[in-house]
Amino acid sequence: MGRVKNQLMMEQEQEFELELSYQEWLRDNSSEPSELEIIDMAREMLSPSTFQEMLWHVISANNPDYRPLIGA
Repeated sequence: MGRVKNQLMMEQEQEFELELSYQEWLRDNSSEPSELEIIDMAREMLSPSTFQEMLWHVISANNPDYRPLIGA
């Protein structure tokens, strides 16, 4: 009986450690990436020309003074 009890306690301890490590992983990885991290990820994933187009679109969309019809 002692052997079964020890095995059960070891299994419960392993399950607890897995749950704890998963909770720690969620805590560390649940925050949203910053703007710079998003830009870095896009730079890694996209070709240089596609990245440049995306960057210009983001800059123009976030700039209230941007007027493409009037010019720079």
